[in-house]
Amino acid sequence: MAKHKSAKSSNDQPTPAGGDTSPAIDIGIGKDDRKKIAEGLSRFLSDSFTLYLKTHNFHWNITGPMFNSLHVMFEGQYTEQWNALDETAERIRALGYNAPGSYAEFIRLSSIAEEPGLTETLDWREMVRQLTVGNEAVARTARKVLKTADDAGDDPTVDLMTQRLQMHEKYAWMLRSVLESAPRPLPPAAAVPLPQGERDRATPALVDAATRFPPFMGRPAGRSPRNKPTLPPVISAGHATRRR
Repeated sequence: MAKHKSAKSSNDQPTPAGGDTSPAIDIGIGKDDRKKIAEGLSRFLSDSFTLYLKTHNFHWNITGPMFNSLHVMFEGQYTEQWNALDETAERIRALGYNAPGSYAEFIRLSSIAEEPGLTETLDWREMVRQLTVGNEAVARTARKVLKTADDAGDDPTVDLMTQRLQMHEKYAWMLRSVLESAPRPLPPAAAVPLPQGERDRATPALVDAATRFPPFMGRPAGRSPRNKPTLPPVISAGHATRRR
């Protein structure tokens, strides 16, 4: 439950000039508090939109052995995130302020970096890592907004941020679990040296094989790949040499 803070009623304020006949906002939260909450929600909306776009980007461009499972996981997450954006924007409007709605505004307000999709394709592990830290960034922003709203007695915003915290912390846990169970890529085979004992045993055998079967000689004459004697070549009657 949010801490209720008394706010001076503004119903008795005169109608603003310029033809606006709508009454001033009087929902029990002061103007300064409403502004602070709306600004925090705008940052949260920008983080949420940037994370949504990155998740959708990775859904499109994922490759590798984890394609099927991550393609489906990313789709479920970005779909839920997209639907939640509307609730945040509408809460900003209910507080009396406009919601950010352009890429320039989202970039300026967001704490999450964009990731190109057309020019670069990340390894699936890096995609999962970025989405893990992205969900945690959204959760941190939500927690700040929740505290501001709680201090101002804004129960609807507290409830909204609580729901979003639950979802993004869950997504971060699920994504981190994928990385914890994923095998680490092995270095190239040429970069893995043999232990000293195995190298010493292997060297004489390699030298012996090279001596008996040099590259320009191939296999010994008259022997097949299975060490079976080969048949002599067939000579046609027209090319046979007759003995006199």
